[in-house]
Amino acid sequence: MDTEPLTLVCAEVIDANTDEQIEGSIILICERCERDVWCAPSGQDVIAERYRNRLELLVLCVPCGLAAMTEDDDRQILDITEAQARELREHYRR
Repeated sequence: MDTEPLTLVCAEVIDANTDEQIEGSIILICERCERDVWCAPSGQDVIAERYRNRLELLVLCVPCGLAAMTEDDDRQILDITEAQARELREHYRR
């Protein structure tokens, strides 16, 4: 398993009282700008797995994630998982 710090990019919270987030999402904080971000269940699974394996993981909002990619060519942004793709498909079919 890799030991590189990875980055999980999450959508910003625009309105916490809306149904725009994926069901089961929780609010986390971007580790760079401290904006609230939505973390869907599949993202929570990624965080739990990294934590269990004592591997570094940064949670960033989309603007900070994009900035990080341009500032650091070596930064590893997590690829979308099948579980995340499924959540997005189901969410946007509603």
